[in-house]
Amino acid sequence: ARMIRPQCVVVTAVKSDHNRSFPTLEDTRAEKVKMVRALSPAGLAVLNGDDPHVEWMATQTRARVVRFGFAAHNEVRATDVAIDWPRGIRFTLHAAGQARPMRLRLFGFHQAYTALAAVAVALAEGIRLEDIIRRIEQVGPTPQRLEPIPLANGAVILNDAFKGSIESMHAALDTFASVPATRRLA
Repeated sequence: ARMIRPQCVVVTAVKSDHNRSFPTLEDTRAEKVKMVRALSPAGLAVLNGDDPHVEWMATQTRARVVRFGFAAHNEVRATDVAIDWPRGIRFTLHAAGQARPMRLRLFGFHQAYTALAAVAVALAEGIRLEDIIRRIEQVGPTPQRLEPIPLANGAVILNDAFKGSIESMHAALDTFASVPATRRLA
């Protein structure tokens, strides 16, 4: 953090995927907050306001804080998040005093958090909300991260085989359960 001297830091979550290096969530939080603390008063901390470990980081910086998430207290938030099978997810984006529909080509409600963080950063950089939405809506799935693979017989494999933590596995299974299908195999 001292070497990089960040101007903007985004923290999406404090989860168990770093447990090999940091045995507890508090240890992970203590490491991640170092980047937030390194921000100058002119900097920007974009924080997941729905994650208590990340929300706490707002008290640890002199920088401007913008929160994102699903809860009403977040400056950038999503409501009415729903699966839009087989296209992705959709939700109402609330940002910059506006409510706008948004569709992602990504699967899983947790993907909305990433989009919300991107919206918060782009708004801080002065990009118009219409342009932000258009650009984010073009982003497709990352290979092997809830990547839909259509088969010739009409079935779809929802491939989530890359670098899974316990939380990402739960998110994948929750997404899988929300897919409207007459039969599911995991």
